[in-house]
Amino acid sequence: MLNQSVIFRLRWIQRTLTMKILQRYICWEFIKILLLSMSAFILIYLVIDLFSQMNSFLRHKAPPNLVLLYFLYQIPGIGSQIFPIAILMATLLGLGILSRNNEITAMKANGISLYRITLPLLLLGILASGLCFIGNEFIVPFSKRQSDNILLREIYKKPRKTFIRNYKVWYRSRNAIYNFQVFNPKNDTLEGITLFEFDDNFKLQRRIDAKKALWQDDAWHFYDVTIRDFREGEAVQTGRFEERVIPIPETPDVFKEEQKDTEEMGYYDLRRYIRKIEMGGYDATRYIVDLYAKLSYPFACAIMVFLGIPFSTKTARSGGVALSFVMSIVIGFLYWIIFNLSLSLGHSGVLPPQVSAFAPHVLFGLTGMYALISIRQ
Repeated sequence: MLNQSVIFRLRWIQRTLTMKILQRYICWEFIKILLLSMSAFILIYLVIDLFSQMNSFLRHKAPPNLVLLYFLYQIPGIGSQIFPIAILMATLLGLGILSRNNEITAMKANGISLYRITLPLLLLGILASGLCFIGNEFIVPFSKRQSDNILLREIYKKPRKTFIRNYKVWYRSRNAIYNFQVFNPKNDTLEGITLFEFDDNFKLQRRIDAKKALWQDDAWHFYDVTIRDFREGEAVQTGRFEERVIPIPETPDVFKEEQKDTEEMGYYDLRRYIRKIEMGGYDATRYIVDLYAKLSYPFACAIMVFLGIPFSTKTARSGGVALSFVMSIVIGFLYWIIFNLSLSLGHSGVLPPQVSAFAPHVLFGLTGMYALISIRQ
């Protein structure tokens, strides 16, 4: 009994070490192809972008160092977009090559199921989803802002755009609505001002009209001011002043604030931005859809592994590496069409934001899981 127990333990140790070696080998093959795929996709994207903008760069006499810096800042955003497709290609090609070389068959002959063989890839897919979310939250928004800043302001010499127009401005804060005929961001002045202040029940409490306002000493100085106070059951009280400091919470920076694209914000920044829009009484449906898309998109990395595993066994038997490459492009392209179509339906209000962002992932995820369960072990 003692000898049998020792033999059993030695076999268990040998089997465990063999599995660890196989897992490292499979992971390394997957990572190699993933890095190669990422590099190839990014290089192709940059070359196409360079040729498409070459005339603009030459016309604006863009310095080579700024052009290089612009494309360097483009890389994180490009990488985020093609990351799921590169993972799908790494899964298809990696397992396809192993299967074509009969390595998968040899593993199965030694009693190792396909589930155990592909478990490291599934874990890597989940890890990739987490990395994708972190990158989209911290790296991609920063690089997008930097690349846009270099292209628009340093190369094209375009002025800083504003969140709202600098003429006939309407702005809503928590308990007030502001109307300015002109806002000059260079010297922080407002002209042709009308302010409506409301109580919590949205009843008008006060109206302020002024010819001009100037930001000085951290306060708004209004000139040629007329103030009308409206109290329920009382006559309207009117006051006129040549100059008066009126404490409103908005600073000039609020009116200068740029309207950011959702690509320039991470999940938490976009969530704060949506709250600000909703407090202003505006429809934030489009941004809510993009918010859920930022949450759902990283899951595409794990889903692509689920899709890649069953398809890799079929392509290895029928067409090898070439078919695996084509399949990854076709599946990735199909995924992008359905995902963007679903988001468009969410932007237009046809689908709820949560459904439009997660429905494509549920569809592809269930398809991959069904195909994975149904293949022969």
